[in-house]
Amino acid sequence: MDDEKNKVYTKADELCDVSKSAQADAARMNERLNRLISRINGGYYIWAKKHGLQENKLNVLYALSDGKTHTQTEISRTFLIPKTTVNSVVKKLEEEGLIESGGSRKSRQICLSCKGKEYAFATLDTLFKAEHTAMEHLLKKYGEQFFTAYEEYAAVLEENLLN
Repeated sequence: MDDEKNKVYTKADELCDVSKSAQADAARMNERLNRLISRINGGYYIWAKKHGLQENKLNVLYALSDGKTHTQTEISRTFLIPKTTVNSVVKKLEEEGLIESGGSRKSRQICLSCKGKEYAFATLDTLFKAEHTAMEHLLKKYGEQFFTAYEEYAAVLEENLLN
């Protein structure tokens, strides 16, 4: 009987060790991922400074460079910038003649003006080229699986953080 209890305890201990090992692996991978995300974000920050842009101005120009109209709320949510900050950047860009806006105050639509398009594309060209080169490399090496896995990670993380 004691031998059976010992076997049960031993099995339980093994399962616990495996679980602890899996948790440690997951913690290491999360730390690694967070460092990579910080490294990417840092790259954009350094690029912006190098090109005489404030990071938030870069984010607004980047958002508008797709040629579509956006609301300040959309930009705020996409880039995780406070609405008041987006509003300040938009006001400065309007004063510089780089964007046009229309609509009500709450749902004001903004887009790049002709002058803004020229400025944005001339300014962001090297950034777009760097992103394109990095993306081509990733797709050749890992294919669509990289993004599928990353999207799944984001969905599971978001679900667990919000519930």
